[in-house]
Amino acid sequence: MTTPQELKSIVSEGLLSFPVTDFDQNGDFNAKGYAARLEWLAPYGATALFAAGGTGEFFSLAPQEYSDVIRT
Repeated sequence: MTTPQELKSIVSEGLLSFPVTDFDQNGDFNAKGYAARLEWLAPYGATALFAAGGTGEFFSLAPQEYSDVIRT
């Protein structure tokens, strides 16, 4: 388990990424698009990802969609 001090050190030394959550034309979470976005981000070495809310989409997600974003 990571201690708060270790987490502080890790986060302070790397890129913090706020990936945009993908939605389909009906406004539902698009897991395939989101996974592709995360794959695109992976080579940049983000230290932390702030999923499902860093860009304001939290309020557009149903509770199950929020879980799906985190799982993706």
